[in-house]
Amino acid sequence: MCKLVQTNVYHYCCHRQKVEVPSTNPKCKNELVGYEYLMNDWCPRCRWLGFIVPFEYGEFAPGVPCGGYRGKVKRKVTLRREDFRPLTKEQIWAGRDNFLRDEMGEFRKAQQVELYNRTRDREDAENASSLNRTYFMERPDDEEAESYNRCLELFQPLEPEDILKSESDCSYCRIPWIVDNEQGPQLSHEAVRLPCGHIFGQECITAWIGNLRMPTCFICTQKYKIIYEITDMDWEKWLPDGYAEQKLIDFALDSDIHRLKVSLVHSYYWKLLPIVFLFAPPPFISWANLFMLTFGAALFWSFFIHLPTAAPNFSPRERIIQNRFVVCSAIGNTIELLIAKYTGVGKYSLLVYPCISWLALGCLRVWVPNALGWDFDLELFLQASRLPSPFDRQFTILESEPGREET
Repeated sequence: MCKLVQTNVYHYCCHRQKVEVPSTNPKCKNELVGYEYLMNDWCPRCRWLGFIVPFEYGEFAPGVPCGGYRGKVKRKVTLRREDFRPLTKEQIWAGRDNFLRDEMGEFRKAQQVELYNRTRDREDAENASSLNRTYFMERPDDEEAESYNRCLELFQPLEPEDILKSESDCSYCRIPWIVDNEQGPQLSHEAVRLPCGHIFGQECITAWIGNLRMPTCFICTQKYKIIYEITDMDWEKWLPDGYAEQKLIDFALDSDIHRLKVSLVHSYYWKLLPIVFLFAPPPFISWANLFMLTFGAALFWSFFIHLPTAAPNFSPRERIIQNRFVVCSAIGNTIELLIAKYTGVGKYSLLVYPCISWLALGCLRVWVPNALGWDFDLELFLQASRLPSPFDRQFTILESEPGREET
């Protein structure tokens, strides 16, 4: 049966997890390889609050869908023991950058090549013409190698005798094609022909189509479908949301970190303030409010601010924790009102407090961000964040046996 080997790297702890997932198709022998960078998340071992999770364990989960076969299988999860050693801030960020640049970069390149091969096979089956087929443009070996032909199928090399007399010069730079020397007529620079029939100097058309990434003929504007090979510098284009901001703040001065922590505490109080007036009767003093405004704020400052990013609105983890404090405050006030009512101490109707209070809180969640530009979203969990793939494929087939069914 085929098997998926998935490598997950978790942003907060930079721990690496290897997951081996078999399929239920006994006929397929393909091996799939996948990579994921899980932003704003800890690995299962770091999240676990009970007994220590083993470094290697098995669990039942859906298998790799293949050939119409579906079902649950036992997958093997492995955490590297050597990753769980104390790391400095610089080492953690170096590990994150290395994974996204090197391993994830190579994975994307493999995805790109496979995408091109699949597209080419489909176009060959459809007998696509040279004007309508897809081409693969290699990246330059170095900045000085302008004479390197990066796509032989698109840039067809020509000899002097292949150039018609009517084509006296390059259509791009207007330099004459033929120059006379002691050995006879020679090309002034390498000539290539596009599928549309127009002739250019190789360096000229490479600069236009390859470097500037303008996939059109300079003369007739015929547009070509070109897949440009990923370069080593492209990895920064696919960083997860908030990655660059977190890195910038993490290496900022301590005074800047302190300022951001103060801003987060200010936003904590701004979120908690409506709960004070909505859920506690006048004079708006309750044990829940007193706890949240004093000990709650101290707990938030001391233990729950880890990775602030640029501004309170861009610190998703801390904002989720703020939301949980707000909801706990509302629930605490509600319980306090119910106890007071049933013990005969409270004088307010339960219809007013807390029923209408919860309705008003729901209205705040909907109206306040739109009306005042102030965020009062009370989401309690971080959204699943996965590094998006430009090819919308989670894994790629790196090795397959001929004659076998592909997943």
